[in-house]
Amino acid sequence: SGESVPYEPSRIAVIRDAVRYVDYRNPKWREKSRSCRASAGFLCLFCGLPAEVTHHLTYEHANDERAQELVSLCHICHDTVTMIEAERDMHLHRIDPRTSAYRDEVIRRRADLLCQRLKREHSQRRLRDVLPVLADA
Repeated sequence: SGESVPYEPSRIAVIRDAVRYVDYRNPKWREKSRSCRASAGFLCLFCGLPAEVTHHLTYEHANDERAQELVSLCHICHDTVTMIEAERDMHLHRIDPRTSAYRDEVIRRRADLLCQRLKREHSQRRLRDVLPVLADA
């Protein structure tokens, strides 16, 4: 829901605490997460790749989430959306990848993040190939 919430420092502290203290190891959370991904066919709602992550659209009901407050994402889309949220200091309400408001930015940033990760992986692979040669020298 895109309703505006007045700024109240005490409310922001509660929201930050809710985000920090979601119990992702709780069996109830794990079932909600699996159910969310199952309802999306275990696919990312943004790009269609296999989904491994359940993303909160809001932390308003942290640890008592409603089904409509969760969406299924792949790791790269989740990391991209989370990065944008962190840059915008978003707390209670998060980016919903089903809406067009952030779509272009998520697509661009997702591509950038994917390129960075591929470059890092390539560098690490090259380093693993070189290290044995250097050890023999």
